[in-house]
Amino acid sequence: MNEKAQLKIGEILINRNLITEGELQKALSLQRKGELLGQTLVRLDILNEADLVEALSEQLKISFVKLNYFSLDKELMKIIPESLAREHQVIPLKIEGTILTLATADPLNIFVLDHISQITGYIVEPVIASPSEIKKTINQYYGLKEKETEKVAIESAGIEDVTAETPTIKLVD
Repeated sequence: MNEKAQLKIGEILINRNLITEGELQKALSLQRKGELLGQTLVRLDILNEADLVEALSEQLKISFVKLNYFSLDKELMKIIPESLAREHQVIPLKIEGTILTLATADPLNIFVLDHISQITGYIVEPVIASPSEIKKTINQYYGLKEKETEKVAIESAGIEDVTAETPTIKLVD
């Protein structure tokens, strides 16, 4: 096989003994329109997210990072606006000279990488991280906006339920 030829993700997963040929065929047959094979394997609980991300790292020849091993600099986190970090699931990891190392679940999204480069003024070097670790890190740093909003909505609904159940007393003259 040509060394330069890129292996398919299914081949890499089989070579790593993470899935069997049968599991690959099952996933291919159950794959939803527009869904990537790796997403299908994770959705079907055939593969865990961390193993998928490591295999993608091998396939794409892009470094893989585990965000729980990083101590993030709060000042560095400010370089990426929260809305951008949440929307594109990115985490700035370090700056060396003119290079910003950026953790992302989608290191091939050139549009996002270029946009971040324009905003920050740095050359962006992507590294791959699991989507759940990125989301967890964003929530730890920026706060749990989604959960807080959901909690307020639930509490508000509870208040509405209480007021709906409370009898109304009318004063008559």
